[in-house]
Amino acid sequence: DRAKSVADAAAELLALEEASGDRARVSMALRRLARGAPQDAARWRRCADFHALAGEHALAAQVLELALLHCPMSQELWRSLHAELEGAAGTGAIAPSGVAAASVVEAAAGSEAQRRVLERAKSALRDTPLDFLELLLQHADSCRRLAAVASGAAAVGASDRGKALAEMKETFESAIELASGIEGGAHISRVLLRWMRVEAYSLRNWKAAMRVGERLVEAWGAYYNVWNAYIVAAQFCLQDDSLATLRDMFRRAIAQVADYPDQMRSDYVQFERECGTYDSWCQAQRTAEKLQEAQQEAMRAAEEQQREQQREKEQEQAAGARKAEAGGTKSASNQGGKGRASSATPVKGDKKEKGKGKGKGRTKDVAGRQTKAQKAASHEAVPGAEPQEAQQKVVSAAGPKSGVESTTEGGSGEAAKESRSEAPSQKRLADAAVDAAPVPKALKIAGQSAPLAFAAGVAALSQEAAAALKPVAEQREQGIADSA
Repeated sequence: DRAKSVADAAAELLALEEASGDRARVSMALRRLARGAPQDAARWRRCADFHALAGEHALAAQVLELALLHCPMSQELWRSLHAELEGAAGTGAIAPSGVAAASVVEAAAGSEAQRRVLERAKSALRDTPLDFLELLLQHADSCRRLAAVASGAAAVGASDRGKALAEMKETFESAIELASGIEGGAHISRVLLRWMRVEAYSLRNWKAAMRVGERLVEAWGAYYNVWNAYIVAAQFCLQDDSLATLRDMFRRAIAQVADYPDQMRSDYVQFERECGTYDSWCQAQRTAEKLQEAQQEAMRAAEEQQREQQREKEQEQAAGARKAEAGGTKSASNQGGKGRASSATPVKGDKKEKGKGKGKGRTKDVAGRQTKAQKAASHEAVPGAEPQEAQQKVVSAAGPKSGVESTTEGGSGEAAKESRSEAPSQKRLADAAVDAAPVPKALKIAGQSAPLAFAAGVAALSQEAAAALKPVAEQREQGIADSA
């Protein structure tokens, strides 16, 4: 909050000083404003521009040196400092007559200061190589201007001009090396174009321009813009018998350009029309027409080949689909036949085995009940047997079926039959009543045979069971009547 209040106060003071019109006070207010927020590069630039617009390049350079102490990663501040050092040396002040207003010595001193800035910026901007690339291109332009200053001076500046041009070429080579590692070398073409134009338009060195242009089209010759820039630069700086050289360049361009071949052929015809003879112009037209027809034929052949490939692909897909469908149908039919055969055989076997098991179970159950009844009857004459125990043995040997049959003989068979079929709980009550009946005395008669004793016991139990089940039957009939 305190820093914010200081910055606001500095902004208000700057407005007051600008209203006064005193340059010294305005400069002091601008520096105070920048120091209030030292990491704000825009405030430092504002202060430096105030001095640069007034021609005070040395003061602007001092402000920028102070600004870089706080903002060392600012590419704009490094480029501004480099430019202000050139302005302080006077290399940018060229008289209308072409003679440099500053001496060669001052220009050389400014160039030395710029080289030191370049070395410092290389270390500060190592993490942002694209920003340093822009600074390298700016330094190359500065070297070209220094060469112009030396050329406009006396013969003593000839050596300095050569040094400046050598430094310019070295700077361009460094820029190309740096650009090769940025975004896959996408910026190399921009550096080469800049270099070729400087050689062709500023220095008018056609040999150097052609040498750089050949490097350019060697890597990017498939693009119309590259060849167009190269040919235009060559037209500007070539002399005398340049028609043969330019004609050869056009023919190479027509053979290489892939993005706009029609435009390249049109440019060639226009060149022969403006600079060539009648025969060369007619020949250029015929050549362009033949190339146009050949291009159209190649395009039609390519389209036909593409359609043929598409048809073959569709046929392969259709054949694969039919094959897959046939295989799926065959697999489904095989699985269905196997499933029906496997499910039919076990069902028959299961029914047969199930029927056999039922018959065997009934036979075994009946035999078991008869065996148990005989064993119980064989123990009827055991001396000392308790009446309750003998009763339990006989009842367990006879089973519930004997009790129901006895009830039928006693006159209550109809109620017992309905109770057995419709209410299993009634059957359980009847069994409990049989268990609770007293043991008949006939079972305790000694000396009788087992079958006779068994028959006598069954008869006695039938009568007593019928008497015991009578209340149950009456209760059930009452319940049926109530439900009705």
